[in-house]
Amino acid sequence: MKRLERISHMVEYIQKGDNVAVDAYSAFADNQYTFFTPLARILHAAGVTKVVVCGLATDYCVRATAIDARKFGFETKLLTDAVRAVDPTKETDILSELEVWGCQLVESGSIV
Repeated sequence: MKRLERISHMVEYIQKGDNVAVDAYSAFADNQYTFFTPLARILHAAGVTKVVVCGLATDYCVRATAIDARKFGFETKLLTDAVRAVDPTKETDILSELEVWGCQLVESGSIV
């Protein structure tokens, strides 16, 4: 807890999905690329070059965020043991697609 208190001034909250007319699966932009969150700008300004992606759902938000992270030039690692698809039958294909985009598929235990 003390560590979090020491870095709380560095926390940025990124909001997405405010437009009811356009889905926004990615943490970087809406699905039509008409609205961009400040995430890429904030990370680049801070000198961040690597991102780690996990969460729900592999076939929607995780996929879109990982692809956009690569589009914005970030080295991207996806934690395979910390993601799940809405449709489990698509998980393997989505992970293969993310590898084609240049995402590194790793397990959470490999992240230091």
